[in-house]
Amino acid sequence: NFSNFEEPSSAADPANLGQLEKTENVNRLPEVNSAEEAAMDTALLELDNVDGANFRPTMDWVVSTAWPLALTRNGCRVVQKAIDVGSLKDQKAIAEKLHGRVLEAMLSPHANHVLKKCIEILPGESMFFVLTELQGNGAFAARHRFGCRILQRLIEHCPASQAEGIISE
Repeated sequence: NFSNFEEPSSAADPANLGQLEKTENVNRLPEVNSAEEAAMDTALLELDNVDGANFRPTMDWVVSTAWPLALTRNGCRVVQKAIDVGSLKDQKAIAEKLHGRVLEAMLSPHANHVLKKCIEILPGESMFFVLTELQGNGAFAARHRFGCRILQRLIEHCPASQAEGIISE
């Protein structure tokens, strides 16, 4: 059985990025215990078998808990796997969990990987919200250890006309 994850209540305030970067640990859930780690391993195995009886329930669980999962070391791997093997509908539902949380995801040592995976896999128009949420923070993102990777993926996978604004910052 999978663990229940509680969603963090704080969202990144663009005006507070410097303070948020200093306290990056506040947007992470505690590291998982061995039972939760075993649940993540089970979820990865279930997601590997797209024809298996437990694939759909596992995918539905990942989609519904994508944000809190993305904030943990093992959970972010499960979410990335779900993005790789899920339908376009599943992928878009996972990306939807990042709406309003792009800055937090960018600053997270785990969730930034999920954000990058979404940018790599989903069509550019589905990820326009990332550019919108990063607007005005391009220079900060470019200098941030995880943010620079987010910008790199945006440049690689979004049409130049979409990424032009963030690049010019």
